[in-house]
Amino acid sequence: MELKENEVPLEGWQEKRIGDVLEVKYGKSQKNIEVDNSDIPILGTGGIIGWANKPLFDKESVLIGRKGTIDRPQYMDRPFWTIDTLFYTDIDTNLVVPKFMYYLFQNINWYRYNEATGVPSLSASNISAVKFYCPPLNEQKEIANILSTFDRQIEETDFLIEKTIVLKNGLVQKLMKEGIGNKEFKKTEVGDIPLDWEVRLLSDITIKIGDGVHSTPEYSENGDVAFINGNNLVSHRIGKLGNAKRISRRELEKHPNHLVNDSVLISINGTIGNTAIYKGEQVLLGKSVAYINVNKEEVSELFLMYALESYRVQKYFQSELTGTTIKNLSLKTIRNLKLPLPSLEEQQKIASIIFEIDNQINHYLNIKSQLQNMKNGLAKQLLKGKIRVNI
Repeated sequence: MELKENEVPLEGWQEKRIGDVLEVKYGKSQKNIEVDNSDIPILGTGGIIGWANKPLFDKESVLIGRKGTIDRPQYMDRPFWTIDTLFYTDIDTNLVVPKFMYYLFQNINWYRYNEATGVPSLSASNISAVKFYCPPLNEQKEIANILSTFDRQIEETDFLIEKTIVLKNGLVQKLMKEGIGNKEFKKTEVGDIPLDWEVRLLSDITIKIGDGVHSTPEYSENGDVAFINGNNLVSHRIGKLGNAKRISRRELEKHPNHLVNDSVLISINGTIGNTAIYKGEQVLLGKSVAYINVNKEEVSELFLMYALESYRVQKYFQSELTGTTIKNLSLKTIRNLKLPLPSLEEQQKIASIIFEIDNQINHYLNIKSQLQNMKNGLAKQLLKGKIRVNI
């Protein structure tokens, strides 16, 4: 198979509307048909939400959200039921390959066709009216095969990520409970811990515990300081800054900044328990992020970050959450955390072991990101015919 540069419109390609090659159909309520031990999936906008005792549709189909999440198309090649917030499609396979249409749907900016001012919504008529370039069937198949190869590699990488996360989680629980090579244990108010460990109050082994600003800063489109919240703590790093609001350095100076290099950050409002280590990034914390400045003679910041992920600590935090709709973790709860603490040397060894597994997870995440970017870039070229598949 050879790929070559080209421009659209192309010989053999036809401009069509989506409605020319498929019929957009409405899902139905799953009431009275849900059965736990069935093998027919009930689909919502986020994927499988239950199991049905009979299918609504039993052919290959591309699905797209009707309301709410409208930008995550799904592909099904088995019988399924879909709820009424999701469209499914009855595809004319004499005209198009269903998997080709799935990749086409993935590369349409559906928010351009949003019909609502509140919750995003699509209509069957709007979807049907969208124009696209339709190559011959054999070329559609090859395009779908190429992009499916990337999907398989991404799925394999996802499996490695999930497997390594399970390994890490198990190891965190074991190391935070038993440590390294300890054979004798004692009973304490937080459970059995190694004989030479201590139970310490977090406030006694830290210099300061606080949270971000409770007021709204003055935003600046050209500011070079990111105003972050708990969702910006990703994989133990400060991330997702592309969507963060910006402030100027002058605005940053108006707010007290108690962060120090290696402050431990934790999300405390809405999203609970995301953690990261501060490394001097130009950020201002919002009130949904707490910071913990450790006494480095007593505790390793990396050990503390992983300890905050342990079952004991998470169980304690969950039991102390306040709020009904939006959950909140108080600074008082954090300060009153009783932490099983080994020697500083053992802390560093434990943190080093977990850190290596974290590095492996980040390695797989980077591979997945590269594959996704390659697929997205190639899909745009293939679906517009700018790169042709030689059959």
